[in-house]
Formats: sequence, C-alpha cells, structure tokens
Amino acid sequence: MAVTSTLAQILRRTIRELQVVGEVCVLADGATALTALATGSVTIPSFYQDTNKGSTYLSSRTATIIRMTAASVADTERFAGALTNSSGLVLHTGANFADTTVGTEVVYILYYGVRVADWLDALNRTMQKLTFPTRIALSQLSNLDGDMVVSTDTDWTDILTPTTSAKSVVARRTPYGVRSYNTIGNATDEGTRSATLPVVMGRTVKAWTVASTNVGTSSLRLRDITAGAAADTAAVTSSEEEPMFLHQDWQAVSATAREWALDLTNTNAAGDTFWNMAWAYKYDDLEVPLPSYVTEHYQVPTIFQARPRNQVGTNIWAARDVDFIELVEGRDYNLHFSQPDANPSAVIFTSPAYYDWPLFVQAKVRYSELVTFGFDEAGSTTCPLNELIPRFKRELLDTVYGGRLSQTEWVRLSATIGFLPGTEIIRSQMSRPTPVVAKPAGWAGMNRIRG
Repeated sequence: MAVTSTLAQILRRTIRELQVVGEVCVLADGATALTALATGSVTIPSFYQDTNKGSTYLSSRTATIIRMTAASVADTERFAGALTNSSGLVLHTGANFADTTVGTEVVYILYYGVRVADWLDALNRTMQKLTFPTRIALSQLSNLDGDMVVSTDTDWTDILTPTTSAKSVVARRTPYGVRSYNTIGNATDEGTRSATLPVVMGRTVKAWTVASTNVGTSSLRLRDITAGAAADTAAVTSSEEEPMFLHQDWQAVSATAREWALDLTNTNAAGDTFWNMAWAYKYDDLEVPLPSYVTEHYQVPTIFQARPRNQVGTNIWAARDVDFIELVEGRDYNLHFSQPDANPSAVIFTSPAYYDWPLFVQAKVRYSELVTFGFDEAGSTTCPLNELIPRFKRELLDTVYGGRLSQTEWVRLSATIGFLPGTEIIRSQMSRPTPVVAKPAGWAGMNRIRG
C-alpha cells in the first residue's frame, strides 16, 4: 500500500518549517488549541493569552484566520482584528461565522495578507513540477485508458450488466501502474469493452491484457464492432488468481470490419476479475499515441518490451515473471511531440516486430495527474513529503511571499531552500535518483526483435 500524505500534514509542516509565515494552532499533543468560537471571534488561549502580545499583534501582521474544516466554505477565512491577550480571544473583521461549533478543527494563522487560495494554487503548481516514475502500457489504447490510470471507467463500456465495474488499487491484483479495473458479479460473458479503434478492412490486429481472476474464468477476445461479433478464432482464458498475461495473437479482422475493440469478460455464471492494463496493436500502424498526460520528451526516459518467461498455458504467461528489454531511441523508435497537433505526442516504431510482446513506457508522470488539492484537509498525495515540501516552500517564496516578506527574511529562507549545493531541494533530489527497470538486450535478443 502506498504511503499517502494529507493536505493537513503538508500545510502544518510547511508553516512550521517556514516559521515566519504563520502558526498552526495545535497543542503539544496534536489536539486543537481552539477553545471557543463565536460569530465574530476565535479563542486560542495557548497561543494568544500572552501579555507580551498587544491588541494589534495579529492585525499589524495582516493575519488571516483560516478554518479549513469549517462547515461552510464561506467560513474558511477572515482577517484578524483586535487581540484580547488576557484570554486569547481574537476578533475578526469580516461577516459573522455561521459555524460556531468547536470540535477537533485546527485553526491556521497566516501572516502578510495571504489567503488560503494562494497556498493551494502554489501547492498545485508544485504538483505539476514533481513527477513519479511508473510503467504504463504502450499501444494504440495508450490514450484511451489502456493503462487503467484514470480513476473512473469513462473509456470502458460495460458488456451486459456486471454488478460492479470500477477501478481498483488492490496491490496484489495490480502488478503494473497505478490501478487495475475490477468487474464483479459478472454473469456469463459479462464484463467490459475497450474504446473502439479504427482498422483497415481485412488487416491483422492483436491484443494483450493482464487478468487476476478472483472468481470464475477470465476471457480476452477481439471484437468486430462493425459486425457485432468476435474477431478472433477463440477466447484466451485463465482462472488463475495470480496475474496472468493473456495474449490474442495476430488475427485477421473481417473484410467488412471498420472498427474493433477488446472484450474483457468472465465466462462463468458468477465472475470477478481484476484487469491490469490492456494493449491493442495493428500490424500496419507503427505510430502509437502516448497518454495525454505525457506531453514532453523528458517524460519518456525509457521504452521497453516485457518478455514473460513462464508460460502456463496456450497464450498465457505469468505477468510478474518477465524480462524488461530496453529499446533504443533513434534505432527502434522515434518520439514525436507537438502540442498544437490533434495527436500531440506519439512513439513511431521502425518495425511491427516490436509488437510481439507488450510494450511499456517507463514514464515520468506529474503528481498533478493524480490529485488537485482543494479546500479539503483530507485530500492526499503519494508524493514523498521530503521531496514535496522543499519544492512547495520554494514555490511559496517565489510566487506568494516575494514582496511580502522582508528582504532579509526572504533572502535567508531562499538560501536555505534554493537550488545551490547543500540546500533542501538539492539534498532531496540527490537522495532520490530515478531507477531504470529495463536492461539492454544482448545480441541474441536484438536479433530476435529485429528479425
């Protein structure tokens, strides 16, 4: 299970480490320091019941009172007014609070007139700059959720009426990528169908998928959309719970077929299958689209074949027992990027022989593809905090606090967080090199690919 960090953790750690930008109003045991709420005030004794702090202590800093878990977003923020230092009561200068229930909510105080939207926008910009390496299926389905990355099943259509048809993150069912796709309660031949693809009439196509069968027998078939019939000679099936590659080898579609698709079904009266990625190839189409979230060359450091070693049946291989064989850019394939194009990114292969085995991109995907933070402290990310926090602080300094902090404070913090040797960002990057999972093929391997 991936380790996640919530928006609350990100905000609290960042505010504390920047020190001069505000306060997280919690007690030493982590409980809220808020003791009372009124329509026009908050009371936080452990922070502001302090005779060293005058009545303008917060208002002179243009402080904002932030309530991220207020019942209404309209109560999220108010500018701080006068402080009563004998009790810790802080007036605010805006409309009355509608929600005055004291529960477990933690109040944040941000200085310099900064609004919560400023922080969230900076955080989401940071998420756009940070990437994670992942293995994604590369085929003609790459931009149609063949990698199962999308959290919904928009690009897939139910076949008949399975009881449940939804994405899953169950680790042992998902050997590759972020998600699998779980079809539950299938009657005979119920399941899901991929998005349709065009095909030259009478030409050859093939497909792969990974199936982990919880109940029943999983089946991969090619579908002639034009005729509404199977486009293969027989189903490839597996009843193994261990994830298995299912392979429909080259099949000639009908001389009248103009469109085709993949059918992922269960052949039993009661079926339950986890589908982890799907690949579709056309023999006469050497250009394969990249997913829409892969938009720049740096995001494609490696493309490789997955060659399974353990065949357990006809056209069935163990999905975890594979050799990853790296392909060579400029010899085996070329990359295309042009954002104004209708098809802005693609891989152009030099031979259909590379379609013999499932292809992967070891891509660098932006964390923003997985989450956009809003006014929800429970929102979370799998981005490691030790990587995220330094970049977030840098973004705040550059886009939010420039011109707000004193020059002395801004320079001090910049020297600590910046891009020079020994600073937080550099230390974080050096401790997290990008791994390479594929290996170059030997001479025999390359002869096999290119033959």
